[in-house]
Amino acid sequence: MTTPSVRDGELLAIYSYSPRLTIIDRTVPKCDGCLQGDEMPETIDHSTLSHLADAGAIQSTHVVGEGNGWSLFVKYSTKQCYLAAQRSRKVRIFRKLETLVAYLGDLGITRFEVDTSLFDQHAVKTERPDRSEALKRAHEAAAFDSWFRSQVQASLDDPSADVANEAVETRFATKREAVRALLEPTRTSD
Repeated sequence: MTTPSVRDGELLAIYSYSPRLTIIDRTVPKCDGCLQGDEMPETIDHSTLSHLADAGAIQSTHVVGEGNGWSLFVKYSTKQCYLAAQRSRKVRIFRKLETLVAYLGDLGITRFEVDTSLFDQHAVKTERPDRSEALKRAHEAAAFDSWFRSQVQASLDDPSADVANEAVETRFATKREAVRALLEPTRTSD
């Protein structure tokens, strides 16, 4: 259900996803240095955000449209921080608003503001590399590693006697001479 209205020249729409969840769409203030230039905005990780949410220390939560995705920042105490991606520590971008809503619901955050001023639904979507191909390579590598380790272990566990290097060198020198002798008549006839 959507009920649009205009207030002071900006569009205000209220989206209701559930009786407990209401999203208000309007322009919200940005953190200092947020996604502009080369500056990295201050970020917060999932664990810290979860602890703040459990303690009820979050003053406000904002969902901001960034290109074709959505970022999340929260205000607590005197700080404003974006949610960081787990590995890169850069601002996490959710590709779907529904995923972000579910994430916030899991944290127990049911009220937040949505800023769509920078959202572009027609922006080029970045696709993830083919995960099935990457997983196939990972499984092949794991299978080879397992096979190789079993071959090494079988060799180490082999009860047969060790052969001295000198004996092996003598044996293969004899074999090389025999092969050369066989090849020698064909070379002289050419």
